[in-house]
Amino acid sequence: MKLFHRLRALFRKEKLNQQLSDEVAFHLAKQIEQNLAAGLSPEEARYAALRKFGGVEQVKEECRDVRRVNYLENFLQDVRYGLRQLRRSPGFTVVTVLTLALGIGANTGIFSLIDAIVLRPLPYPQADRLLALQEANRKGDEYSLSWLDFVDWRDQSRSFSAMAALQGGTATLTGMGAAERLQALKVSSPFFSVLGVRPLFGRDFRDSDDRPGAAPVGMLSYRLWAQRFGGDPHIVGRTIEVDGNAGTIIGVLPADFRFLYSADIYWPIGIIAKDQGGRGNHPGILAIGKLRPEVSLAMARREMAAIAGRLEQAYPASNDDVLANLRPFAELVTAPAQRTLLTLWGAVGFLLLIACANVANLLLARAATREHEMTLRVALGARRGRLILQLLTESGLLALCGAVAGCVIATAILPLVLRLLPIELRHYVQVGINLRILGFSLLLTFLTTVLFGLIPAYRMSLGQPDLTLRSGMRASSAGLQKRSLRGFLVTAQIALALVLLAGAGLLVKSLVRLERVNPGFRTERVLAARLSLPHTGYPHTPQQTAFVDRMLERFDSIPGVLSASGSYCLPLDVHGCWSSVFVIEGRPVPRTKDLPNAHFNGIEPGYLKTMGIPLIRGRDFSEQDGPGSPMVVLVNEAFVREFFPHEDPLGKRIKQDFPEGKTPYASIVGVVGDVRRDQLDQPAAAEAFEALRQMGPDYMNLVVRTALPNPLSAVPTLRRALAELDPNVPLFDVRSMNYYVAEQAAGRRFPMLLLAAFAGIALLLAVVGLYGLLSFLVTQRTHELGIRLALGAHRRDITGMVMSQGLRLVLAGLTVGLGGAWVLTRFLVALLFATQPNDAWTFVCVSCLLAVVAAMACWLPARRAAAVDPMVALRYE
Repeated sequence: MKLFHRLRALFRKEKLNQQLSDEVAFHLAKQIEQNLAAGLSPEEARYAALRKFGGVEQVKEECRDVRRVNYLENFLQDVRYGLRQLRRSPGFTVVTVLTLALGIGANTGIFSLIDAIVLRPLPYPQADRLLALQEANRKGDEYSLSWLDFVDWRDQSRSFSAMAALQGGTATLTGMGAAERLQALKVSSPFFSVLGVRPLFGRDFRDSDDRPGAAPVGMLSYRLWAQRFGGDPHIVGRTIEVDGNAGTIIGVLPADFRFLYSADIYWPIGIIAKDQGGRGNHPGILAIGKLRPEVSLAMARREMAAIAGRLEQAYPASNDDVLANLRPFAELVTAPAQRTLLTLWGAVGFLLLIACANVANLLLARAATREHEMTLRVALGARRGRLILQLLTESGLLALCGAVAGCVIATAILPLVLRLLPIELRHYVQVGINLRILGFSLLLTFLTTVLFGLIPAYRMSLGQPDLTLRSGMRASSAGLQKRSLRGFLVTAQIALALVLLAGAGLLVKSLVRLERVNPGFRTERVLAARLSLPHTGYPHTPQQTAFVDRMLERFDSIPGVLSASGSYCLPLDVHGCWSSVFVIEGRPVPRTKDLPNAHFNGIEPGYLKTMGIPLIRGRDFSEQDGPGSPMVVLVNEAFVREFFPHEDPLGKRIKQDFPEGKTPYASIVGVVGDVRRDQLDQPAAAEAFEALRQMGPDYMNLVVRTALPNPLSAVPTLRRALAELDPNVPLFDVRSMNYYVAEQAAGRRFPMLLLAAFAGIALLLAVVGLYGLLSFLVTQRTHELGIRLALGAHRRDITGMVMSQGLRLVLAGLTVGLGGAWVLTRFLVALLFATQPNDAWTFVCVSCLLAVVAAMACWLPARRAAAVDPMVALRYE
């Protein structure tokens, strides 16, 4: 029976007495006695008894079950205790949760954008097998496909199950009240099948629809069908009038269909194949193909390179140096924003580290108030691991509350962030909180719990009962190690904040310099709009010119309008612009791939005056430069510098065509100032301006300079005047020229504003952390400060002592931060304009800003320390 009681004691120690009955324990004890009598060692006797009894695994499992129950009970107990502790310190809890919410919310918001733009697959079946196809040259320049090259690529390739062409444009819907300009996308018949998209109702395009001479048919977007046609369920088969031509609606696309290029109506491109020009012409066509299951991207590239090589040999005049460029279609979406988003993610990662350091400092400060509690637990036998788990549970509760608040913050700011995205992505990106975002937030919650909770929990578990209990509740001074740890965390916060401030400062400086760039024209009080003349009413150039003359004359007579003109394309808006090879008369004709190339545009008389573009020498276009008159052209100064560097260009003649082309030569009659055509951050390129009256102004960008503070206020009057001339010619895409300048800066303004916001939050957190540390030290050293004052120390000495403590941390943080900024700002090179990534002036300015704000944070606790009453301090407990 002695062995029985010993075994029961063992079971009780292992918490098995709740699982094994007395009868089972008695039989085990008897078996062990027999084994010992047989000469087995005690360990062998116990093991053999359990094995014979058949209860080894049972005992192990029962032990695990009991431990699971105990772990769960301990966890629930820790949660309840942690909630009580946080409820007792509402100020600490609120500050900590808000700090974590800022860090987690910023990370969640940026990750939501990264998920929507970079990580989330395209919303099409087998999207990973979709490729975008363009033409390129050996220099790496990419451009659109010629129609005939696309046909050869499509017919000769065996790597793709289908290949489709697409071409953006606009179309005018008439015959249904006021004319409306629509975004149109001309596509070849397999387009929707390549994407794996089925119409909501109706049918898809067929090959018979996609050829010259076929009856015009179209498909509507869900938005246009719902808004303009009232969701008519009988829309299929209905005839509508677009650009003066009748067409039949054959289907409506689903509401959730999204494509990189937004469109209201879709037409077969093959109907207008004859209007796409020959080889060497690049009318804005992009191809999209779907790889066969057994074909890889590398195999498709090899095949397309071979096809491009055969076309180069067969058509050397147009296809010399023309390569096939293939890349995953998803890159068209992700490439413009990927670098920016990853840079911002790195910034919010720094912000989260600052938040965690701040919270760790708060927990270390709070640990001083709980030192007696932890030490008493150790004295009563609590194990260090048990204390750490309890404290980590409290940290996890704080992190979980911060994560919930962070998700709320991220959800609230996402609509604002989307408005800062480049305009080409706004209609495509759909951002929201989904399961993947919630999973990311939970992962952040775990990581932040470890980051800010583990070190304080470990330090709090290092209780020394004999020392602390003898000292009672007095905490006269923080230990040296604790002070150094908290000082290190504050230094790290200041260093990380300086890195973010330096990055934001560089982006701000870049944006300011970009906005100060002279675009070459005057944007103030200028209105821009597009219009297109239907070919059914204006089929020939003289008719188009006559209508434009009447329209501009009518606009000039409107009160408040100073001048009105037009161009084929606008500066800083590449819609409609083109580049082309040309030939200079009297010079040797080079090989096709070495032909000179320049940008071309068509403008109306008065365009230079309306836009404020200076005429350097020569003359402007006039009404006499119309159909039937000798061809004339204006060139800009960049054109002269590149092609006529040491001679007068006036009177020289150029031909915008290949040498064998039939386009007539045009005489250079004037030189104009340089205009930033494509981007403000790119120097002016060589550009030639043709007379739009000689080209045929069937499509143009109207520009109107007004005397009104807001040029958009003239739009209703202009619309009425145009409707009186022809109600089937609408104005669309009406904007001020300042809009185009602002859009140029949008791609840089987006990361600048976000990084500046993150840097501001980081600065606030770092300064709060510094202030909190010094305030805590002043509180801890109240007794010491009273002694110093009682012994004759001056109050300015106390102020200087506290200030010096804080400023040493600031100086260390600035030193480390400058080193980090010197390295990390190099990743911002792609986002900078006319600014070096290690711009010394920016580094000095942000360092001074941080130093001044940090000095204020040091001065407040120092002043409070100097105001201590010695008698009160000496009695301080």
